[in-house]
Amino acid sequence: MGSRWDYFDMAKDGGHISFFSPASVRRLAASCGYAVARIETARVKFHEKTGTAPWLYTAGKIVAELLNVPARIAGKGHDLLAYLRTMPR
Repeated sequence: MGSRWDYFDMAKDGGHISFFSPASVRRLAASCGYAVARIETARVKFHEKTGTAPWLYTAGKIVAELLNVPARIAGKGHDLLAYLRTMPR
């Protein structure tokens, strides 16, 4: 999706741009003294509503909804949620 990716817009997302993978979250957590308790992913998204033909956006949304559960199970979703815990000293 490149620059059309919904997390690529600084103004729209309050200054948050996310380019993390489960592996990069694990490395970052370890370098800051945390351990990853769990990583989950959710959602599949093919198109941004802005700049996409309505019929194409609707078709992509339907397919994405069908793929949400398999993507979550496979750990390949669009959104990443990491649960961290402090490392014992």
